[in-house]
Amino acid sequence: MPSNAVIESSTSPKKGARKRVGVPTRAKTPSRSKLVKLADKLTSLFVRAKYRDSDGLVSCYTCTYRGAIIHCGHYISRTYKYTRWDLDNLRPQCFMCNVIKKGCAHLFRENLVNEIGEERVKAIEAKAKLIFKEKDDFILAIIAKYETTPH
Repeated sequence: MPSNAVIESSTSPKKGARKRVGVPTRAKTPSRSKLVKLADKLTSLFVRAKYRDSDGLVSCYTCTYRGAIIHCGHYISRTYKYTRWDLDNLRPQCFMCNVIKKGCAHLFRENLVNEIGEERVKAIEAKAKLIFKEKDDFILAIIAKYETTPH
């Protein structure tokens, strides 16, 4: 313990509890869940901005809805972290398609094949099957990528 640290009794109800005073604390790094939440938010903002038209409206990828309030839908569920932030896996969807109809995966896939091709869709599907435990630096790279991108 540094010699300049002073130990004082705490007002804690625990008998004999003590706290260190005057010792610098290490800066806290955000928790994994906070990093994931931020990466989700930034990626979602990016996807919705990418597909916004000149009127500021976005069309749902799986139905005819067009509006300002739209979700960022995933072809492969967000449960699969390796494809969670993959732009080939993300498209704008309305609340009805994304939440109520659980993503309309069959229509989503059909539209993806028409847009990016069968080969890239199969690559996303294969990527989702890989065992992947994201590290904080992977999530931080996603955050850095979309923090610098205008929304």
